Amino acid sequence: MPDYKDNDPRGFGGDPKRGAALGRQNIDAPGGHTFRARMTLQRVPIDSGGYDPLGTYYGGGNNLYWLASKDGKVDVTFRATDDHRALEKAKELYPKAKLPKKVEGLHIAIGDVDIDAFTREYLQTALFAELDPSDESGGQQLDSNYTLDDFHLDFVLEAKQDCEDFQEANEELLSKAYEIVGYDETDAGSDFWLSRNGHGAGFFDRGLNELQEAAHVYGNVDVYVGDDGKLYGL
Repeated sequence: MPDYKDNDPRGFGGDPKRGAALGRQNIDAPGGHTFRARMTLQRVPIDSGGYDPLGTYYGGGNNLYWLASKDGKVDVTFRATDDHRALEKAKELYPKAKLPKKVEGLHIAIGDVDIDAFTREYLQTALFAELDPSDESGGQQLDSNYTLDDFHLDFVLEAKQDCEDFQEANEELLSKAYEIVGYDETDAGSDFWLSRNGHGAGFFDRGLNELQEAAHVYGNVDVYVGDDGKLYGL
């Protein structure tokens, strides 16, 4: 499986201190119409500010997709209105390639742990929804001082297990939810954190009451900072 991080521009001109990169350079295989390798097609979540999970700026517009081959000869991003159009676009670009039958959510590794788009957004939501317990003023969110890489491995593994269990146990309900225009795995991952922790938003806020009840079963997670400076959960 190719890794989305491999072609990450790592900031403007390769320097994150200079700000965010504006998109990323496509790697296009020569002879695209005869390229036959197996490929992955994944939907890249873009936050409200127009940034991908690695901090590269794309702005607004249609959904962003990542098409790549394991051998590294293809690594491209493009826009499409929905998954169906993205599959059509991929086939136009590489008609001989071994393309997937459906689009997946983007997988991004935290440390050595590979997580899906649902779990990544679940953890990202923990950062912006919870207050930093080490902040003496008591008013800063965790994402003011921490990133996904600051979660301890134990927390990430527990989050991955809970998210996988929730998705498997509620597969039918989630599939119906994804039929809502503009709602996908990233939204559901965020809602899972918000709902299980009793925030004023979540599944219920979208009328997905059965998923709200299912999330409550998992109970609250309290985030704290360990002596090693890493984020843990209780």
